[in-house]
Amino acid sequence: MSGKGSGAIATIALHGGEAESILEKIFEPKPNSIFETGKILLGRIQSANITIDEVIVGCRGKDYFAIHCHGNPLITADIMRLLESRGAEPVNSEKIIAISCEDRNSITAEATIATADAKTLKATKLIMHQVDKGLGKTAAEWKNNPDFEITKAQAQEILRRSKKIRPLLFGAKIVLIGPP
Repeated sequence: MSGKGSGAIATIALHGGEAESILEKIFEPKPNSIFETGKILLGRIQSANITIDEVIVGCRGKDYFAIHCHGNPLITADIMRLLESRGAEPVNSEKIIAISCEDRNSITAEATIATADAKTLKATKLIMHQVDKGLGKTAAEWKNNPDFEITKAQAQEILRRSKKIRPLLFGAKIVLIGPP
């Protein structure tokens, strides 16, 4: 589920071998809709013939769906309870991101997770730059030329430089003292 709190839209991801069968029990799509990768379906989440919310379901892949519903915490809680009652097991957002990145490397997965906590657009761009360039490129070079001393020196330099951008990535606490 997307972050807790009120928002215009919330997203609940449903993934796993039973995802489609669970979704079929609670989701009534508009006529002539089929669950197929890349499809976006409009319909209702229902429990005992009572509509909880009108939603959009994105078919992201085999046994992987994204339910986009209204962001009211009461609605998302109702949908989560309904999913759990049908056999879904809740997991945190980091696990969901890791699942969506499982066919990629760990740098991609960690960068995707880190973007959720980035405080600025610049920080998000810096983080995602690490995937194909930055750290991702350096890690590929290490893999192709495994010289321990060079790898160690480069890793220490990366850690040293990363300290300078931590406030940009994670924010900073500032204290203003003195008379107003």
